[in-house]
Amino acid sequence: MSNTVYAAVLCLAGLGLAACTPLATYPPDNRAMSTRAVVNEPVPTLIVESIAYADSRYGTGDDFAIDLPAGTSERLYRRVIERLGKGHVLTVTGEPAYYITKVRARGLNGEVDIFIPDTDGTYRFATMSFRRDAFSGYVLQDTRWWKTGEQPPAVPNYVVAAEPSDAPIEQPVLAHD
Repeated sequence: MSNTVYAAVLCLAGLGLAACTPLATYPPDNRAMSTRAVVNEPVPTLIVESIAYADSRYGTGDDFAIDLPAGTSERLYRRVIERLGKGHVLTVTGEPAYYITKVRARGLNGEVDIFIPDTDGTYRFATMSFRRDAFSGYVLQDTRWWKTGEQPPAVPNYVVAAEPSDAPIEQPVLAHD
């Protein structure tokens, strides 16, 4: 084969790999995103990895509450809690919880904005940066702590309507109280 054929094959392979690269921002910025899309990878994995890491480093070891962005489906909550092996949906205002406010995935990199409860009842706000490794999945690379005075949402985003597990998810099933 000639060098031109090799170059063409390499270009096609590169385009094929680029087409499979995840690109997601949840909740979406300035555009609609199907609630079905956020249940797909890498959004759930990044949420699970960030909560698992925060709980292992800063948690009390007890069952904890989780609050995901408004509009999150019950299906995504179920997937996250099942993969963590503990936790529950935040339904009580004031209960300490891990608040996920934004998830960004760009190729092999991911970021999660998270409020982490302190034992004194306050919260710390961080952006956790992950890098996907071929053998071990997403691995935490850095945690950036923000001192912006931000506070987690005042009202939990809790499930108001159940959905059958095999039903399509087209409409958000969570809302502010």
